[in-house]
Amino acid sequence: MLSDAASTAPAEPDVTFGPVHLDVVSLDDSLGFWRDLMGLRAQDRHLGLPRPAQLREDVVDDMIQLLPALRRIPRRLDHITGALEHGELSLRIRPFAHPHDTDFIVRLTNRLILAFFTASIGLVAVFLLRTGGGPKLFGKQVDELLGYGGLVASTILGLRVIVAVSRDGG
Repeated sequence: MLSDAASTAPAEPDVTFGPVHLDVVSLDDSLGFWRDLMGLRAQDRHLGLPRPAQLREDVVDDMIQLLPALRRIPRRLDHITGALEHGELSLRIRPFAHPHDTDFIVRLTNRLILAFFTASIGLVAVFLLRTGGGPKLFGKQVDELLGYGGLVASTILGLRVIVAVSRDGG
């Protein structure tokens, strides 16, 4: 039954130009797509797609509405360049006007200072552990006691910075 339907179906027209094989049906389909897209068919006019004449009218109407603003531009440019020429052009920026901005900078500064102290205490503690000799206290050298105490303090401060950063989400 399928073989009967295949034998009665019309063959698709093919056109061959040297090495280029052109399928006329697919070409017609693609041209029909573009024709539909551009709204040139009569049935598309019922769908409310803009016609070229209507599109032109809309652009002209928009330009007419923008005309007063376009007329003020040269006057404003003259005013700005005049103020710049006379040294009267100023710019007022208030980066810390909002309390959220101030809180952010304070929090960031506190964390940077705490991280710096953490690294400094850790380095001094390592240097104290590496030095030999010195007085003894409770059977241990004072340098070792201060070094291990510094490592514990720098670890606690470092963890405090990490917890504060992770708690705030960044």
